[in-house]
Amino acid sequence: MTNELIQNYQNILFPYIYNIVGSVDDALDVAQESVIKFLKIDQKSIENPRSYLIKIAINQAINFKSLARHQREKYPGTWLPEPVQTGVETFHDVDREKIITYSLMVLLEKLSGRERAVYILKEIFHYTHEDISQTLNITVENSRQILRRSKKKISQDVYNTQIKTSNRPFIHSFIQALNSTNFKSLEQLLIDDITIETDHGGKASAARNTIYGSQNVIKFIKGLALKYYKDLEAEVTEINHAPGIIFRSRETVQTIIQFEMVQNRVKRMFIMRNPDKFKGVEKAKIAVSS
Repeated sequence: MTNELIQNYQNILFPYIYNIVGSVDDALDVAQESVIKFLKIDQKSIENPRSYLIKIAINQAINFKSLARHQREKYPGTWLPEPVQTGVETFHDVDREKIITYSLMVLLEKLSGRERAVYILKEIFHYTHEDISQTLNITVENSRQILRRSKKKISQDVYNTQIKTSNRPFIHSFIQALNSTNFKSLEQLLIDDITIETDHGGKASAARNTIYGSQNVIKFIKGLALKYYKDLEAEVTEINHAPGIIFRSRETVQTIIQFEMVQNRVKRMFIMRNPDKFKGVEKAKIAVSS
């Protein structure tokens, strides 16, 4: 089995696993473990190798997610998924269209690993309930019940989270407002009940709690602009199919900001400051571990 073929397998698996676990490195680890497990099986006994491999990976991802949920209780501050830069060839040969939006990724944290898997398989990969039942070793009726339960848990917010948009004109306006310190014009880009959530992982200075309301958000952004971001390079990009900015200092990523838009105004901002979660924007290729 060549490294190239193993990498092809990992590329197939990545969107499934990442959508469940929300972390690039963990998705790559689970993909590799799944491929190794798959290769130990007598291939002649497998009727559909691709489906069987995906089945292994999804169940491995569910198990990982369940363990990670318990470990996260010790995580300092807000935990956010790791962002992926979908607007460039960060992950070559990966079906980036199947990577879910960042807002949906955050919303799905309300679900258990199995609920999340059922939702993703049905709504993103368009599996039938029969396919899901075979993949997760559950009944068709159980699959339907899990999907209904999942949708009920996230029903209030799910619509806007599925909209994919780059909205680069807005981002340029946002950066221009920061650079000119014209915060009055910035306020017009935000809805009144906007929120900001920040993940620092205990490894960077950042807001410790969620920030609510446009006035508080403006004060926060003003402080960031004047103290931190005026000397950084800003890259306008697409993060999980939504508008985003990557701030760098001498090519080193410092901060990733992703925006959830509603009618060309910002509803939510997600700020990633944890350096351990920058891998999805550092243009690293999915590679087979040596």
